[in-house]
Amino acid sequence: MNGSRSAPGIGNPYRMGPVTQHENILEALRLLADRDLSDPLDAAIASSLLKPLYLGKTLTQDARDQIADLPARAPA
Repeated sequence: MNGSRSAPGIGNPYRMGPVTQHENILEALRLLADRDLSDPLDAAIASSLLKPLYLGKTLTQDARDQIADLPARAPA
């Protein structure tokens, strides 16, 4: 996602702040926040749903439904 950016280091620090302002990515991350992605297959599904967003695509209703179908994180 940040392939054009250099890694932080001496003389090249990152400012703390939001990772993105892309509304579709932010919505997807909010939807994924309470999903349990500890299973590699579930994590792969989440990753595959995010990739089109990194390329500028919109979050579809199908993707929202797939996120909703992922297992919920157990209460802490």
